[in-house]
Amino acid sequence: MAARKKGVVDLAARVVQAARQTPPQRVELTLREFSLLSDAARQAFLADRSVQELASPVAVFGQVRGAWDSLTRLLAAVPAPPQASLLFLGTVAGYGAGVEGAACLTLVWALKLLHPQHVVCTRGRMDCEQMVRLISPRSVPSNLLPHVLRVWEALPPAAVVDGRVFCTEGGFSPELESMQQVLELRRPCGMQDEGLLTDLLWGRFERGTPGWNESNYGAGYGFGPDIVDQMLDKLGMRLWIFSRFETDADDVTFKYWPECRCACVFSTRFPNLDSTPAVLMLSSDLQPVRVTAP
Repeated sequence: MAARKKGVVDLAARVVQAARQTPPQRVELTLREFSLLSDAARQAFLADRSVQELASPVAVFGQVRGAWDSLTRLLAAVPAPPQASLLFLGTVAGYGAGVEGAACLTLVWALKLLHPQHVVCTRGRMDCEQMVRLISPRSVPSNLLPHVLRVWEALPPAAVVDGRVFCTEGGFSPELESMQQVLELRRPCGMQDEGLLTDLLWGRFERGTPGWNESNYGAGYGFGPDIVDQMLDKLGMRLWIFSRFETDADDVTFKYWPECRCACVFSTRFPNLDSTPAVLMLSSDLQPVRVTAP
């Protein structure tokens, strides 16, 4: 057992060291190595709580969508663990990224294994078999997909920074009355058509529309700034961070609405838009700061 654990740690270190080279390199893993790494990552994520807590400073990554260049450049632009923690808000792969999607996943998993207390990855709306089949069948190579699905089913749906900042890829739910409900979500689990987990991943912030609304995603709920206020007060939180590109903002990959007590970040380029991948840095003052790669 000890030898196996050392072998996994050595493998994770090799993945991270290669990614930190100039230019970053991808390690070509055998199927057995990928399986070992994914099994270890799954156990590491299951060891986290369903609302995993982190202390600032924290670099918050939005959706990466399998963009290896964006991920490695952004990682080089922020302090490495344990100087800062890393929070990935789901959808690390996806959208036809293929081999690059698998490389992004293995890098995040390797970072988790090397720094389990300083790296958290929450679940994204694309992190399930249904979405792979429907929208993104080439998220990762097909022979790796069964291993990836097992890790996705283990991911926590949310994280909290300094006990004051609530972080999800998606949003909120009308069912949500307390943080304890999220903590009690059982993992591993598949994706359901409705319910608290689905709402947390698929919720959509709609700044100009108050109250709860039907989401144009076809799952979860749309909601306005008044709902954000209500939810944060219920949870005892000061700020909410989520991941989405904002086509109606000057900067589509980062937006902070202090009056709405929320911020969003997107960590890859968006097709057909002039966009720069970003990371959201949170220091002890909990003021979101945009960071981009040089």
